[in-house]
Amino acid sequence: MKKQPQVTELTRKKLINSFWNLYKEKDITKIGIKNICDCAKYDRTTFYRYYNDITDILNKLEDEIIISIANSISKNINDKNSNKINYDGFNIFNNKYGEYITIFYKNGNRNFYNKLKRIIKKDVYKYFNFSIDNADIEEFIFEFVFSSLINSYVYWYNHKNIMSLKSFVEFANNVISNGINIVLKNTHK
Repeated sequence: MKKQPQVTELTRKKLINSFWNLYKEKDITKIGIKNICDCAKYDRTTFYRYYNDITDILNKLEDEIIISIANSISKNINDKNSNKINYDGFNIFNNKYGEYITIFYKNGNRNFYNKLKRIIKKDVYKYFNFSIDNADIEEFIFEFVFSSLINSYVYWYNHKNIMSLKSFVEFANNVISNGINIVLKNTHK
């Protein structure tokens, strides 16, 4: 007898949410399938119907988030009026993905960031009007922008009392548009 799709999806979500709640607090090597099942109130056989192991559930969660982020970025890029970060779009991004971005960062999850870079690269190139004849330089610029934005966003997320999200977006746009030297000059006035 086949289960109803709603029940299957609910079970999968409960297992993913249980994993995520544990992952927020523990190193992945300290999370066991029993921990996830106890949290979700399912037995181990239920877990194995959906996932092979801890790495599988982590990969499926990463993929789900990355696809959602990519779709969100792609939608906002198509709606763009300039090559600046849009506050409204970034506010939605922050509310929906902020916790995931910072926890993956805190846990040193390079796999997530590498997958994210790969899937959003063409949209970022399009958004910032990358059109350089030298592919190597284009890659350096992308790495610089991506890493800078991720690192500074995570710093902001963990220190929200320093500035509002709106101020952070304005700051990021200022640095991207004008460069760090102009920002530093304007800060010292």
